Amino acid sequence: MLTVWSVFWGDKYPEYYVKRLQWEVAKHLPLEHEFVCLSDRDVEGVHTVPAISDRPGWWQKIDLFAFRGRNLYLDLDTVPVGDLTPFVGTGAEVRTLKNWAQSGHGGCQSSIMYWEDAQHIYKEFDEPTPWPPVNKPGVLWGDQEYITKLRDRGLLDVDYFHEAHGKSYKYHCRNGLPADCRAVIFHGKPDPDEVSETWLLSLIHISEPTRLC
Repeated sequence: MLTVWSVFWGDKYPEYYVKRLQWEVAKHLPLEHEFVCLSDRDVEGVHTVPAISDRPGWWQKIDLFAFRGRNLYLDLDTVPVGDLTPFVGTGAEVRTLKNWAQSGHGGCQSSIMYWEDAQHIYKEFDEPTPWPPVNKPGVLWGDQEYITKLRDRGLLDVDYFHEAHGKSYKYHCRNGLPADCRAVIFHGKPDPDEVSETWLLSLIHISEPTRLC
């Protein structure tokens, strides 16, 4: 069974972001799967499991690698817009997007990830987890920089999704949805419900969906 993960921690997003992602995954992923949210609270209509650690913010994503099996992860600000099947399956320990962010923080983009057995990422993690994140030498900004660090040291085998399939709203989608895009990532600002483009509104639920899978 494929497990599709999300992480809901803190107060950055309302809980309907979790419900909306569950609905959109059900709509766009024809493979049999279970949607699970790693969270510090219950979300009505969603299967939640308690956080393993008390790591703050996106550092909770490190704990996901404690789980073996077929696992697909999507950030809550990721909006599925097409068939998600190409994000499933790997010949490497972890698959991610190549980092297209202009911040210079690392080479792997962890808004979408697939893995089957990468428990050493979780077991061997011993980095500081500042929150809010800090930008200074010797301190990692977030989980994707840790993954990149392991890759660069030859401690993690990383493969990449097709670059057309996952796109940044800020960098790639201002003039419409690129060809063959399967998911749009709203890293930073704006958030999905702060966008009013007609093409996007026609594809997603901006407010809380009225039905769930």
